[in-house]
Amino acid sequence: MLKKLLATAVASLVLAAQATPLKTAQGDVEIAKVPERIVVYDIGALDTLVALGLGDKIVGIPGEKFAADFATPNAKEVGTLFEPDLEALNAAKPDLIIVASRSAGKLDEVKAVAQAVDLNVPGDNAYQEGLARLESLGAVFGKEAEAKKTADALNALRDAVKAESADKGKVLALLVNGPKIALYGPDSRAGWLQKELGLQLVHNEKMSGHHGDPVSFEYIAQENPDWIYALDRLAAIGEDGASAKQTLDNELVHGTTAWKKGQVIYPQTKNVYIDIGGPTALRATLEELKVSSRSKQRKTRPRRAVLLLPTWRARKRALGCMY
Repeated sequence: MLKKLLATAVASLVLAAQATPLKTAQGDVEIAKVPERIVVYDIGALDTLVALGLGDKIVGIPGEKFAADFATPNAKEVGTLFEPDLEALNAAKPDLIIVASRSAGKLDEVKAVAQAVDLNVPGDNAYQEGLARLESLGAVFGKEAEAKKTADALNALRDAVKAESADKGKVLALLVNGPKIALYGPDSRAGWLQKELGLQLVHNEKMSGHHGDPVSFEYIAQENPDWIYALDRLAAIGEDGASAKQTLDNELVHGTTAWKKGQVIYPQTKNVYIDIGGPTALRATLEELKVSSRSKQRKTRPRRAVLLLPTWRARKRALGCMY
């Protein structure tokens, strides 16, 4: 009996030694064995898993509306970003459940089904937080090489965009929700644009955090930004209503430097607003900024002076010669 107890204790110590800690919003959580059946209720985390080549291990996703961009051939719908379907979740038989952001409040509820972790990215630097999540998941699943390769590629692209984004002047980052507008500052979901790229986001000391603060068209005109980075919330969540382009198309915005110089960017908002910190989303956002910067450079590059010399025949005519 004593030998059996000792053997069990030794086995437990060995498993504990082999367990890989996963960095979560509540601190490190040990994952005893590599999960084979994953349910994920966050699109940024889903993006990360698929980037690591783990799409076939995902058996549950929060609906097709936001997850359709990612290859998860074995996944079934197990609820929404906000609300898990516990019956469908049980039927999926997961050995790891991931919540974050909009689903983070359901952590205790889904823990009743299987081991669950909160991989929330707070948002004040979604770039670095996303890379940290990539590295941590890579370690748990034995995908360290894939995680490093993805991170290195992102960092190289970030550095290239940062070099091209120098001295852009004031940038107004806006979340446009139909007729309503909110300002995103350095501590918002778009804050990494300043922290990682050096873009100078317009903000004020009274800003309340990463959800943004309501502003008016008069405020936009008063700040007179050099660039406007306009996120379209309704487009991101797939709802009807006035687009960001329609909302900002008015006389007060027309008077800004950004509008006059054609320096208003309308990015794919889902990458910043829904897929927070996902490597594919981060790469897409960086690529958009790179293209916008280069396009503007081409437009503003001074044209070469061209000296138009008369043709040989024209010179003959001027001289009254026959030919």
